[in-house]
Amino acid sequence: MRFSDLPTFDQLPVRKDLPPESSWGLFDGNYALGCLNFLTAQGVVEAARLVQSGTIFRLDAKIGFAKPPLFGR
Repeated sequence: MRFSDLPTFDQLPVRKDLPPESSWGLFDGNYALGCLNFLTAQGVVEAARLVQSGTIFRLDAKIGFAKPPLFGR
């Protein structure tokens, strides 16, 4: 499935065995991967061609990074 093939919210399938108004079931048996189903070998190669510097940076936050904790926790 291509991203452009996705249904709009109003076109989402309604199934009694799935939560209402959810996108569950769009990827058949690979539902646990969600949007990772869009990754293809060709897409990875195309993305790799966009790399310019090779710099690596974290996309997560270390535990305890926020002092004081966020949202009053």
